[in-house]
Amino acid sequence: MHNIEDSKYLLKLSSYVIVVLNLLLRFIIIYVFNKTGFNTETSKMTYITIAIFMSQFFNTGLQAMLINSNLLIFRGNDPDFNSRWFKNVGDPIVTSLYAQMYLPFITLASNWGVIILKRCFDKRKFNEKGG
Repeated sequence: MHNIEDSKYLLKLSSYVIVVLNLLLRFIIIYVFNKTGFNTETSKMTYITIAIFMSQFFNTGLQAMLINSNLLIFRGNDPDFNSRWFKNVGDPIVTSLYAQMYLPFITLASNWGVIILKRCFDKRKFNEKGG
């Protein structure tokens, strides 16, 4: 019984690790493409969007499905989509997607918080100079 509870926690933890890795991949991709020269802003944003989609698609869904599938070189436990497959593969995928659903709002709130902190520090510097 103890082993089953540990595996449930590990599945949930792996879901959140996927979210963190996707976030890191997003920052890295944006950084690299911002350093690369593009003719237009539209082409840069197009390539960034495609690269982020492809990396997150592979990292979130395809990788977990391939590793746990019973195909060619992979020897997973589930040859078909059934309740056991969903418990082993589908649940972590859905959990990571559920967590990623809130990331735009968290990013917006954190950016807003940074702007407010910068304003506070600017006001403090202005008041210290005697302005």
